[in-house]
Amino acid sequence: MTGTINRGDLPHNLYIGGFFDPNFEGNIGNYGRPEKPPRFEVDICKLWIKKFIDPRKTINTRHGSYSLKHFVEDWAGHYISNGAFIQAAIELGFNYRNRGPNAWFNMSFIRAEKADLISSWWNGYGLLEKGFGKQDPDLIELFKAGSREVI
Repeated sequence: MTGTINRGDLPHNLYIGGFFDPNFEGNIGNYGRPEKPPRFEVDICKLWIKKFIDPRKTINTRHGSYSLKHFVEDWAGHYISNGAFIQAAIELGFNYRNRGPNAWFNMSFIRAEKADLISSWWNGYGLLEKGFGKQDPDLIELFKAGSREVI
């Protein structure tokens, strides 16, 4: 993994699809689009992180931003961009290391694993029924505040 461990302000090259790196071969589609992540998506990610993730001392490469955003999507039943997850983690003070559009963080996944929210694999279909977190009162309030319908 390349790059130094970073912490602090949001980087200038963070967009909706993640980090834009002109030297990374995989920069296609949304990754180069100069659009910042939607605040609503960032707030959903922050809620999920606060509820299910703990900090640790070192960067954890077990799950990167792209797989984590899918776990949040499954929980919230709402699309989440890669950049929204990265922004949420940075705003919450997590250290990160990026490669291409994705990032890894100093996150412990123990609480999320105990809640069956993540596993060591992601099959593209989600681990549980989509939107199973919508019974969560904090998520319901976030959807109401964001003028989104809770299904």
